Amino acid sequence: GVRTKSTHFDVVANEETFKTELGIVAESFDAQIRFTDIFGLSAATPTALTVNSIPDEAPRVDFENLPGESAILETETLDLRVIAKDDYGITMLELYLGVQAIDGQSHEPDRLSKKEEQATDAKILDLAFPFDPSFLGLKGGDVAILTAKAIDRAPDREPSVSREIILHVVGPEEHAEAVRRRMEEILAQVSEIAREEEAIMLENVRLSDEAFDELDERQSDKALESLAESQRDNARDLRETAEEGAETLREALRNPLFDENALTEWSETLRKMEEVASNEMAKAAQSIDQAKANPSSAKPNLSEAEQSEQEALESLREILEQANEQLDDLEALTLAQRLRQVQKTENRLGEVLVSHLPSTIGQRSKALPEKQLKVQSELENTQIDAHVETELL
Repeated sequence: GVRTKSTHFDVVANEETFKTELGIVAESFDAQIRFTDIFGLSAATPTALTVNSIPDEAPRVDFENLPGESAILETETLDLRVIAKDDYGITMLELYLGVQAIDGQSHEPDRLSKKEEQATDAKILDLAFPFDPSFLGLKGGDVAILTAKAIDRAPDREPSVSREIILHVVGPEEHAEAVRRRMEEILAQVSEIAREEEAIMLENVRLSDEAFDELDERQSDKALESLAESQRDNARDLRETAEEGAETLREALRNPLFDENALTEWSETLRKMEEVASNEMAKAAQSIDQAKANPSSAKPNLSEAEQSEQEALESLREILEQANEQLDDLEALTLAQRLRQVQKTENRLGEVLVSHLPSTIGQRSKALPEKQLKVQSELENTQIDAHVETELL
């Protein structure tokens, strides 16, 4: 049997095992177990047993692989996954959405989804939800605030609440303009790399035609080493710029406003940049290294390096010419889209003004409630932004 100082527990036993119900263990206690065999024999002393009470911890809940703050396009869908874990048993998981609208209004969190667990010993519960801003009525400029709540089987316990996930909803027009500006910056970087390549080629010519014969071996080695290093650095810069362009291209693929052919052309331009860095520029650096290693054939090697640099420079000029044309097309696209966005903003402002008219008509501005004053201030700021954007366009 099993016994504590004050309680005796009934035991169900067979030949090899026994079972007893201890009930709810509110606090730790010591017990004794006495075994008696079929012949009525038992140990001289009982077996000591300590039962420790472990507190039931609150469940833990979080969003999987999601930063605390990020941007999402109106037109895209974000696959959310929320995971709740508990030490004894999870029973329910809920997803909530709060909104700070661009017109200044705030909406209290509403439940988007709920999942219940029937198994009493389930310690993990996950919930998947396709978050689609347009389907949920969100517009560019709105801020979505996501939270999740988890409930375990402890009686009367408050739900555990996850961290907040803040999603800035971006309109496709605003996103397209941001991508265009980034591409413009990348093009400026390529232009700077082309100027550096021209400077490297001129230094190559100077060493080969003018100063190389006048330098001693130590000076020539140092000059050639510096030139080769400059060439490798320039190739690396071009390669990294191409990688930045590829990242911008991936960002553009999120936006349905971009023409597929235009993105294909941009991808081809980035591929050419990679080729120039890996071929012509790499060959030029290799030829300069050979000139340093073999002083007797330095001039032919430098001549080969000059040829590779000239080819790299011509390729970069072609890339810049093509990229400028692509950028012009992109600017025309974003200009039209930005004008449409201004029109949408004005339409939305009109709708908000009309919706607030019944509650504000006939009142002075100073007499309006605080909530109405906040809406009025937001509308004024939005109108000023639209005016500034129109002047820029």
